[in-house]
Formats: sequence, structure tokens, C-alpha cells
Amino acid sequence: MKSKPERIYCTYFDHAYEARGHLMASSLRAAGDHAPLLVVCFDDESLARTETWGIDDVIAVGVSEIEQRFPALLKRKAERTPAEYFFTCTPWITAWALTLTAESGWATYLDADLMFASNPEPVFDELAHSSVGIIAHRFNPGLEELTRFGTYNVGWVSFRADERGRAVLEWWGERCLEWCRDRAIDGRFADQGYLDSFADVAEGVHVIGHPGADVAPWNIGSHTITHTETNSVLVDEQPLLFFHMHGIRRVDQRYVCRVSIYHTTANDTVRELILTPYVIDLAAAEAARPATKSAKRGMRGFRGFRSRQSIRRAERHLVAGDLSWPANVSRDDTPTSPTP
Repeated sequence: MKSKPERIYCTYFDHAYEARGHLMASSLRAAGDHAPLLVVCFDDESLARTETWGIDDVIAVGVSEIEQRFPALLKRKAERTPAEYFFTCTPWITAWALTLTAESGWATYLDADLMFASNPEPVFDELAHSSVGIIAHRFNPGLEELTRFGTYNVGWVSFRADERGRAVLEWWGERCLEWCRDRAIDGRFADQGYLDSFADVAEGVHVIGHPGADVAPWNIGSHTITHTETNSVLVDEQPLLFFHMHGIRRVDQRYVCRVSIYHTTANDTVRELILTPYVIDLAAAEAARPATKSAKRGMRGFRGFRSRQSIRRAERHLVAGDLSWPANVSRDDTPTSPTP
């Protein structure tokens, strides 16, 4: 970067989620947002692949660089599972990104499994007079019990490079060093439960209200999702900004998405204009990457809601309304627009 930008994004993954990170970054650029993206890679394989993306302004670094910058992380590494260590690093990676921005600029953490449908500029419009931006889960009716995993989702979290933004980010980092477990206990959960307390740390915390931000399986039942004649997706009559592709997994020779565990179904618009195109691109991206012996041991991008064991059981027992695609799905044999 020749000069410090007004905005920067950051994310992280290992080899198991690198293809999804690639799709996320590509969709962000396709949506017209060219802010730099700092990518922290948790293994050599994902770093090598990320360095070949060919996407403008992607800064790929290995996890050792963040550990050298913040040595306190290494003291927790041996004490936590791989997933817990990923989550422990979230605020510290964001803190590094914040140092790369201009004064009063923004650093935004993004989950690697987001897919941008349009430019997220409306989010920053909302944040014009704020120092921190967070997004509520907006759980589907009947999922109130899931608030134990946090009112807010870590899929998108923004911090301004000002006194209030830095104070909240520093507080978050210290809390994740103290405790960051992959289970919900006493109001805490991984890196996510702490977001509920951000407003207690400093003023200027804004809950992003755009209905098209962080749409996900756990909240599609809380919105009216339709499309225009040109197949642009609308959420409560506003443009879809980005969808959180949580829960899409490869199981044997199929990709599956269990929306039923979130007490909802995917309508034609969600199925054919959001999820199916993503799975097609994911299948192609993963097929183009060489298989490795360690592939099954990588990051699963999991942040609560159901135990891994119950997720694995659910993946193999689809019910009406759940979605499944063959692993070799392509645009040649899949609808590209909703049925009438």
C-alpha cells in the first residue's frame, strides 16, 4: 500500500477454508469494493494458495507474523483447540489491520464464508458517526435459545481508528486472551459473546440495521427475501449486501445445507439466486485444488449453534426443505433463476 487507506478488511483461514476465502474476496471485488484485504493464513498450504489468487490489494501473511507482533497469543496456543485459537486471534488480527489504516479509518473483520452481492457502502454510511459497527443475528422465530451464543454475529465487525474504536478493540483482545472457548458459558462464547458488552466499554457502538447485511440461514425466516426482474436479490425491499454461507459442507459426494436446524426453509430466491450459485463456484474452486492428507483436519469455520457431532449427524439426514447438491454440480445442469 502506497499510503494508508481509509478502509481495510481482514480475515483468516487455513487450507480447508481457503477456497471460501477466495470466493469471498472475489465477490467483494466484483461488488465494487477495492479496499485492501489482509489475509492471515494458518498453515503453509493456505498461504501458498492465497499468494496465487491474483486479486488486487490482497495482503497474505502467515500466522507466525501475527504471533510475532502479539507474543501473548503464543502463550494461549497450546491451551486451546485449533478452533479456539482461531477465535482468540480474531481481535488481534483486526488490531493489526487497524494500524494499517489512515487516522480515523476503518478496519473490518470478515468471516471467510461471506459472499458479497453488492457494494457494502450502505454499512459505512450507517457508521458515519460511530466508532464500532456490529450486526445482530436477527434469529428466526423460535430460535431465541440461540442468543446464548451471542446477540451479535462476528461475520462483520468494524472498528474506527479513534480513541473509542481502539478502546473497544483492545478490550475485546484482552478478553479473548483470558477466555475463548468453543462453548457457551455464563454469557461468554468464543470471540462472539463478548460483542454483547461492547457498548459497555465505550460509546459509539452502532448496531448495523441494513437488512441486507449478514443475511444467513439463522435469519432468513426473519426477512422477506425476493428478487427483481433482473434477478437482483432484495431483503425487505433493500438490496442484499452479503450473505453468510454458514453450514454449507461437503459430505461424501454431495454438498449439503441444513436450513431446517434453524427452523426455516429456503425459498426459491434463496435457493436459486444465492445458495446454488455459491455451491457451484465452491465446488469448482475445491475441485481445482489438490487433495491433501490433512484436508479433513482443517478449519471448519464453525462458531457454535450446534455441536460438531450433531451437525455431522444432521448432514447425513436431510429433511424436507434442506438443500443438497452433487459435488460435480455445474451451471450447465442447474437453474440460474427462480422458478415461476
